[in-house]
Amino acid sequence: MKKFDLVLAWVLVVLGFVHCGAGIVRMGGLSLESIWFFAGGVALVEVGFLNILRNSGGRGMARIASIIGNVLMLLVVIALSIVVLRSGRFLSSPQVILALLLMVAETLFSIA
Repeated sequence: MKKFDLVLAWVLVVLGFVHCGAGIVRMGGLSLESIWFFAGGVALVEVGFLNILRNSGGRGMARIASIIGNVLMLLVVIALSIVVLRSGRFLSSPQVILALLLMVAETLFSIA
C-alpha cells in the first residue's frame, strides 16, 4: 500500500502542474482568475509533496502537515465537486473526479 500511496502522491503533483499550466493557457494570460487558478495548482503540488515527504518516512511535523494539508484540500475539492455537480458538468469534468478520488485516498493514507 505504501507504493500505491506514493504513486497517488506523484499523480497529485502532476495534476497540480497540469492545473497550473492549463490555467494560464485557458484564461488567456494574466488575470485575477488565472492567478487564482494557478494558485489552486500550486496547492495541489504542495499537498502532493507533503504526501511524498510523509511517505518517505516523515514523522512528527511532516505527518501532521500532511494530514492538515490533505484535510483542507479535501474540503476544497468537496466544495468544488458540489459546485460542479450543481452546474450539471460533473461527469464532463474528469479532473474534478480525479482530484476528489486522489484527495479521499491520500487523506485516508495520511491518517492511517
